[in-house]
Amino acid sequence: WLSLYWNYKLGYVDVSMPGYVSKALQRLQHKNHKNPQHSPHAHVPVVFGSKDTRQYTTTPDTSPLLSTRKTKTIQSITGSFLCYARALDSTMLPA
Repeated sequence: WLSLYWNYKLGYVDVSMPGYVSKALQRLQHKNHKNPQHSPHAHVPVVFGSKDTRQYTTTPDTSPLLSTRKTKTIQSITGSFLCYARALDSTMLPA
């Protein structure tokens, strides 16, 4: 459900969906780890000022394509949080 908190004096409204993220994680069967990972891959620092140096991925991607089932899983996860990001937390969109 959607929760609205109207602040007429300061002229804004706070919109929230209490429990959406925790319910989505439960529905997607996400397990918490002892050591959380906040990035999907290791960070490669940017080298500023280097001419004629391409700063793309360090090695070509040779991973196999996903199966149809795994593709649907990724689409479900992305869609769940894209809906949340568009409606409530646009800071998630650039990620």
